[in-house]
Amino acid sequence: MVNSSTWDNVCPSIISMSFNDPDQLVEVLSELWGETYIDPLCLTPFQIEALKADFGDFVLCRFNLFSPVHHWGDRPKDFIMFCILLGSPKSSSLIQNYCQINASTMWGFDPTRESNSIYKYPGTSVVVLLIKKKIFYDYCQLMDRDDLLQSTVLKKDQFSLPLSLSNYRNYIKQLFHLMEQRSPLLKARHYRRLIVEDMLPILIDAIPRMKPLGVKKPSSQNKTKLAFKAREYILKHLQEPLTLKELYQAIGTSQRNLFYSFEATFGMTPMKYIKAIRLQGLRRELKRANPQETLIMSLADRWGFWSAGHLARDYKKMFGELPSETLRS
Repeated sequence: MVNSSTWDNVCPSIISMSFNDPDQLVEVLSELWGETYIDPLCLTPFQIEALKADFGDFVLCRFNLFSPVHHWGDRPKDFIMFCILLGSPKSSSLIQNYCQINASTMWGFDPTRESNSIYKYPGTSVVVLLIKKKIFYDYCQLMDRDDLLQSTVLKKDQFSLPLSLSNYRNYIKQLFHLMEQRSPLLKARHYRRLIVEDMLPILIDAIPRMKPLGVKKPSSQNKTKLAFKAREYILKHLQEPLTLKELYQAIGTSQRNLFYSFEATFGMTPMKYIKAIRLQGLRRELKRANPQETLIMSLADRWGFWSAGHLARDYKKMFGELPSETLRS
């Protein structure tokens, strides 16, 4: 018997799906990126679960494959697609356009090619990010990534990123955690903007530069001036949503120069610096707060921490104790 897929409307832009019929999955995928075909590669019941979020400028999907499948067909014409495997899959779990794909590979970004993917093992989890072409190119220009604007780069269709993919994968995992928890934060417009303006620079940064920069790196003195200019802006907006894009636009530089300058001056990236300063600010408030009248996450939200689990981990790593222990003491 064929069971219909179930759709669970979580909020206006997030949908969870479960499929036990390949034709139902084909219907959904065809709406996303054109003509699509799927053949099951097993003699057991078909089962695939999907989680999809539409943020306007990009669409993020995760597919948990409990059945091996062969998928082929068109790629979206108005989007650029970036795919990664989530978790620690077997190195031979996926064949994409006749090439073996592993956990350190990003693939799928040549829109002129057709997809031809074989997922051989149950339990494979794949993340697909669809970005509107104009948005992707705007961010490339903003980040001085003229190399990615050349069509020959994306025609490679896959990159092996054993060192640089982890930051992007970790960000994606945190985002899907919010989606799974049905977090009300995802309904807030400013959090959606934070996601867009943080995730795309992290993605672009993961892709290796194809040629040397045509612009010279700033001198040592200019690096320090630029870093302190960024620091001044950070401190003025510490309890407001703050993204990488907003930061380097506000101080009139590129993302690359900001990173060079900040790491040379403070020994860390701007976003790590922001987290460290915010954690310290939260700690000061917890020390002064009344344990009987204080909700930790109410204070944490003011400092930009919306995940209790990640806050506890980062806080303990920095201070050697949990926020609750600081509050009690």
